[in-house]
Parts: sequence; C-alpha cells; structure tokens
Amino acid sequence: MKELKIGEKIIECRRQQGITQDDLAQYMGVSKASVSKWETSTSYPDITLLPRIASYFSITVDELLGYEPQMSKRQIRSSIQQLSQNFLSESFVTAKQKCVELTQKYYSCFPLLYQIGSLYMSHSGMVQDQKCASILLTDAIDLFRRIQKHADEIDLKKQARSMEAMCLLYLNRSDEALELLGEPDFSFTSDEPIFASAYRRSGEIKKAKGILQVGLYQHVVVMMNLLASYLGVVADEPEKFNETQSKAYAMIDAFSLETLHPAIVFPFYLAVAQCYAKQRNSEKTIEVLKKYTHLGGFVSSCG
Repeated sequence: MKELKIGEKIIECRRQQGITQDDLAQYMGVSKASVSKWETSTSYPDITLLPRIASYFSITVDELLGYEPQMSKRQIRSSIQQLSQNFLSESFVTAKQKCVELTQKYYSCFPLLYQIGSLYMSHSGMVQDQKCASILLTDAIDLFRRIQKHADEIDLKKQARSMEAMCLLYLNRSDEALELLGEPDFSFTSDEPIFASAYRRSGEIKKAKGILQVGLYQHVVVMMNLLASYLGVVADEPEKFNETQSKAYAMIDAFSLETLHPAIVFPFYLAVAQCYAKQRNSEKTIEVLKKYTHLGGFVSSCG
C-alpha cells in the first residue's frame, strides 16, 4: 500500500502560504505538538479533520492525501507503453499484477481503463496458454463494462461496447456479442471537419489541427478493424484478399502505424496470418507472423 504523505503536504502548504504550526493548530483546535506529529508522520490527523485541513489550505482532500484520481493523456500513454513492455520482459503473473495495481489506483480514470482493456485484448492473442488468454479477455470485458456503466463520454462508452464485443468474439461467445451490439448502425457521421473549419475561421489553427488529428486517428482505428474483419470473409477469394491487404498495408505505411500505434496493427497481422494458414500457405503465414511478433515479441507462458 502506498505510504500516505499527508505530513509532507501540510508542510508544503504551510510554507507556501506563510502559515505557522501554531496558526494551523489554533484553527484546528489541536495542540502544536499534534501538528508536529502530523508533519513528521508520527501520527495522522483523525479522518474527520481531513476536510477541514484541506479547506484551510484551499485544496481538495485528494490533494491532501496525495491521491490523483485521473491521469493526463501523456501519463496514460507512458503507462501503457511500460505495461505493454512488461508483458514482453516479465512473467505473465507479474505483468498482469502491475496492470491490476494501476487499475485499482485509477479506477475512475476511464480513458486509462479503456487502454488497459485494449492492452489485455491485444496481448491475449500473444500467449500460448489459453487460460492466460481467457483471463486477459475476461478482465478486459470487466473494464469495458465499467466504462459503459459509469463514464460520461458517449464516444468512449461506444468504443468500450465495441471492444467488449470483440473480446466476446475472441472467447467464441458470438451470440452474446450480437446481443450486445444490437442492430447494425450505418449512420456514420463526423463533425470534425465542421469543428476544424470553425476553429480555422476563428484563427485557432492549433485547435483545428488537433481535432482533425484525433478524428483521423479514430477513423484509422475503425478502418483497420474493418479491413481485418473483411479479410476473414474474403480469405477464399484471392483477388479481393490481396486487394484488401494492399489497402491495409498502404494505410499502415501512410500513418506510420507500426511505430506510432502498433496495437492497431496487431489484429490485422493476426487476421492475415490466420487467412494464410487457412489457405495452407505456410510460407506466407510465417512471413506475416514475423511481422506480428516483431511488433510486440511473444509471451511464452503464464509463469
């Protein structure tokens, strides 16, 4: 369990605001010795005093406790990169435990939960032990369901639902996936160009670029998923199969996906390899699997 750093925070706030131990003690109705013990971590304030201390320093109780319920996009990206690397360099149990610890600490940071769930799903195809794969997929489903139930962002909830459906498919629970998705919705609309135009006309070029970059990324993710799925459908039609591959590879190169977003490419390479295996083309199967393993390595076992 992470050590509480209430004392350090009290000292920091006191010094920043020019408050003495006597000042704080008088406000809280305790002795100066009590404040001194808080600051040296000899003892902690009674839980009922925490809101009053936080209010006195104009901070939140979370800040007083040193608890950060949310992570920035940069922190999430860095954490996911490290967690992904853990699956490649450490045992399954150790790598998984580190994911669980971060999840428990930031259980209300839904963008992080989404990324961890996606990490579980992508690595489920890289383990030989089916029990390990099932654990990852089942835990991913739990995270995606939590997002759908508690998150406020509509797009994130929709993405989590789609990811849950994918996990169900990987677990051969297609009926549940269909029930979850309901009827297909082809009313695909995008407001990013409108937002970008409005920002550009307002002179906010940076915002215009940002929203278009986000939109492009989201659409690339959707397109790669669709292409990977379509490959399975046209695996027995060489012309369409090769044409679909060419389009996907062009997109991977155009957006540098292997370098910038390898998790998007994992399902595609796996789908291609499976199709070649189905066609009994062992040479091509091995060639694509080399691309697949080059992106993320290979986790050999649970232990």
